[in-house]
Amino acid sequence: MQAGGVLKSFVQLFFPETCAGCRERLREDELYICGECHNSLTILTPGERLAEYNGRYKSEKLIDEIYPLFGMMRDSIEIEIIHRIKYRNKQKLAHWLGQLHAKMITDYCDYDFVSPVPLHKLKLLERGYNQSELIARGISAESNIPFKNCLKKTVYTETQTHKSAFERRKNIRNTFEPVQGADITGKWVLLADDVLTTGATVSECAKVLKENGAAKVAVATIALTI
Repeated sequence: MQAGGVLKSFVQLFFPETCAGCRERLREDELYICGECHNSLTILTPGERLAEYNGRYKSEKLIDEIYPLFGMMRDSIEIEIIHRIKYRNKQKLAHWLGQLHAKMITDYCDYDFVSPVPLHKLKLLERGYNQSELIARGISAESNIPFKNCLKKTVYTETQTHKSAFERRKNIRNTFEPVQGADITGKWVLLADDVLTTGATVSECAKVLKENGAAKVAVATIALTI
């Protein structure tokens, strides 16, 4: 066995990879999520995605389409996966989920760019990474849609967690700006984020993008709260 193989076996023996959903040890042929958890994910159908869009976002005319990969309920495997990429430094998992998203949902192949929902520079410094950017890069790598940072967060805001829909919209209002030199006039922009809850953040992002010339804005997320 080569030195690299020996080191890998040593690491797996004492620091085994565990499933992002159930935390059980993964088999050698499993990556990030065990087969049982993968099969139990609540993958949303095109009809379900359309119904959620019509019920939540169609009337606003800011977001043109939504592409959540799976539905997420309290105390579910899905919420454990999201917590791992958001709060537990599972950066490779976030990128892989972006790739999985692009493999399972191909409807957005005509978009010009995939762009992440940005973090404020202080929040980025605190966390060390932007999970939405990692998801966007994963989508880009699998779909060949060019990655582009179209927006920047200019105001540091409190976390949206535990806020009502009204409070979320008030908290996030006027906190984004287009990145200087990002030509989005007439473009179709696919916004990538981890979770779609009330939609306050992505709606504000879509508003800024359309005010600055974007022709169409869709949202691709790993999860949708249901």
